[in-house]
Amino acid sequence: MEEVIQSFKPEESLYTLLQEESLEYVQGMSGKIWTDYNIHDPGVTILDLLNYVLWDLDYQLSFNLEDYLTPENKHFVPKVNGLFSPLEVFPVSPVTPDDYRKLIFDSFDDIENVEVIPFEPTDVKTCRGMYDLKIQICFWSDNKIREKYLKQKIQSLFHQNRNLCESLHEIYFVNWNTLTITGTIEIEAEVDPSLILSRIYTEAADMFTGGIRYRNLQSLLQDGASLDEILEGPRLHYLTVDDDSLTDSIQISVYSQLYNRIKEIAGVKSIRSLDLPELDGAGIMNNIAVRFPKKKAEVLIRLVCAGQEISFNFEKVSRQLYLYKMNLYGDQHRTSNLDFYKSPAGSFRDIYTLYSVQNEFPHCYGINKWGVAPDKSDLRKAQARQLKAYMLIFDLLVAKGLNEVENIRQWMQLTSELPTDRIPVLSNDPLLKWEELTDDIKREETEKGRSHTLKYEKRKWLDVIDKIYGEQSNPTFLDNLNIYEDTEEEITARRTKFLSLVPEWGYGRFKGINIYDTTNSGRSGLDLYITTLLGFAGANGHPIANLLPCYNLSMLGDSAFFSKLGWLLDYRLVTQNRKDILEEKRLCDVPLRKREWTDDKYEWLRLQFPLLQHGFIFESFLQKGFQIDNYKILTLPLNDSGSVFYLLLFRYGIGKNWSSLGRFSSKEEAIHAANCLCSFLLMLNRRSETMYVVEHLLLAPINQETELEESEEEEEEYDEGESNDQAVFSKRQQLLLDFSMTIVLNGTTARTANPLFRKQTEQLILEKAPAHLDIGIYWLSFWDMTVFEKLYYSWRDTLASSIAGEVNKKSGELAAFLLKIKEKYDHDR
Repeated sequence: MEEVIQSFKPEESLYTLLQEESLEYVQGMSGKIWTDYNIHDPGVTILDLLNYVLWDLDYQLSFNLEDYLTPENKHFVPKVNGLFSPLEVFPVSPVTPDDYRKLIFDSFDDIENVEVIPFEPTDVKTCRGMYDLKIQICFWSDNKIREKYLKQKIQSLFHQNRNLCESLHEIYFVNWNTLTITGTIEIEAEVDPSLILSRIYTEAADMFTGGIRYRNLQSLLQDGASLDEILEGPRLHYLTVDDDSLTDSIQISVYSQLYNRIKEIAGVKSIRSLDLPELDGAGIMNNIAVRFPKKKAEVLIRLVCAGQEISFNFEKVSRQLYLYKMNLYGDQHRTSNLDFYKSPAGSFRDIYTLYSVQNEFPHCYGINKWGVAPDKSDLRKAQARQLKAYMLIFDLLVAKGLNEVENIRQWMQLTSELPTDRIPVLSNDPLLKWEELTDDIKREETEKGRSHTLKYEKRKWLDVIDKIYGEQSNPTFLDNLNIYEDTEEEITARRTKFLSLVPEWGYGRFKGINIYDTTNSGRSGLDLYITTLLGFAGANGHPIANLLPCYNLSMLGDSAFFSKLGWLLDYRLVTQNRKDILEEKRLCDVPLRKREWTDDKYEWLRLQFPLLQHGFIFESFLQKGFQIDNYKILTLPLNDSGSVFYLLLFRYGIGKNWSSLGRFSSKEEAIHAANCLCSFLLMLNRRSETMYVVEHLLLAPINQETELEESEEEEEEYDEGESNDQAVFSKRQQLLLDFSMTIVLNGTTARTANPLFRKQTEQLILEKAPAHLDIGIYWLSFWDMTVFEKLYYSWRDTLASSIAGEVNKKSGELAAFLLKIKEKYDHDR
């Protein structure tokens, strides 16, 4: 398509408009003081050149957004800025039986059809939410070895994509029954017998043989389908399946139906005889594959005309049958190239370097790159510098504007980093550097204010992304309950991490755990969504019960600690009754020096505090110890010489219950130790926050006669009596299995022990979980969490190994524990 370059009349250009408006403005402002507005006037010259700069700036700001987001020598990648393509955000994990059918069909080339049948419970050991799969393999691929392979792969695929509280009951493979067609058909004289014969076979195939088919993108678009309609459902390798082809895999037909279809073929005069030898006496047969002849002798249909048998061209018949198969199932219906949605192609624009307006001035002004001639007087040079300093203000405005435009790319990226916003260096002349012409304190205040503005602007951009995708990456209650005193950078880091996973939230938020994957990637979608949104740093797959032992620490409750190990804190030295020791003049606050914790500091930290050396911490210490306000430094005399030492005090409860954590020879050493201890305890709090989802239907007993994967080669022995323990089974019967699950969280950190945080988190979970599920949410103590994790990971390991007896044993133990905590914690509420 040809593009016409539009020309503008001089009076229509932006430059002309700026000239007219600026002259009119200065005339109104100056009154009678300024009367010469001809081009030789210095004021008009300055105005003229500044308008030229604005005109040039308008050009620099006229490109498409993608150009400003494209780095030099690189391509524009929209998702870096949180702008995801429809291919990433429209598909969702399987929701309906047809979604499961499409997913399985698309994953294996030799599957002809899939039927997904909701399983109906037959006894107390089974539950709703399970599916039976009936698989029909292509006729040419039907064999037992292939069935065994497909069964394992389909099980794995199903559990990678299944919904919460849904599971797989059984997989069946449907056997094909081949059908031979015999008979005598009378045709019209003028028709092509080869075409008639091929039509008879294809009509029979259409009627008897079901099969899922693809539909290509172009045909869908021609029918007016929108992109969100096309991409609805699970992600497929070949984009979309034809919904009209999603018929049942079992076909039931009778003679009369085939008789009528053949009779309606154009050119068929009458049907003298028609026989389907393989059909039973009732004329009904399931899972039929119509046998297409591979050679002429296999054609058992006679075509006659006027009493004479008509010959046909078998090659033409074979070609028509091949075209029939290709027309229905050929690659032309597949959309192999999934790059059909093209994001805008940005181009890097080298527009961010300032070319000073001073270089545009005539030589006589002495401020362009040639400057003032060396032989000119000092007064002339001073005048030039004065004008140069004046024009430096305008250069600064333009340079800062270009700097902001250049920073758009980094500002819009899904990272916590903010663009640098320092004042540009505008001159090589030491006397004219902006840093030398401004007040240091005011400049620092301006830069701090600008940094705050950039953080606010970054937050606004993240709010925009929230609106685009219907998310809320920073729930209001997190701002109001900023218990860990997260900085703006930390909040931004949490939000950008969450928003970078928007395609995953759209696709897999409702996915259940993958029973075959015990790593972090096998977690449920709801678990990943909530923990990422709230910034839980505990990694599922790494039990928090193992966190403290990694630092040679054990957790005790407050009462147990102070009754048995309180001497470690020497709390009697600084009780409330010893007011003479706790005089204000002896106490001082500990200044905050926030630093990121690294494990290489632990050995030094451990040596500073007897509490850590003996390997204990207590709940109040974990929940309060990361706040620097809970520490004081007490100065005490060492001896009569005037020497002093310093005690680091910790307030472990409500009021003024101060305890001594350790002694230091210098105040600076005590400050450093306190801040290091704060960062360590903050890390423990963050990494102790995690969430587990237990879907109750996965606790249902498994038939012990078969393994989940039915691997005959890998049988393992188990204690059948123990796995069938009646007490365990009785307990499991009390647990609701149908569409229900238990969510377990650690309730011992500073945040998770807060009642308001718990309430808001529970509301969030219920809002984001599927509405039809019955959900119990429990915040466990550290000790209950330790027991739960032991049972949970043992259950997950046996579930992945698929040994029915072991799974029944471990799931029964976990079910019994869930009932126990339900009774315990529901009673405490």
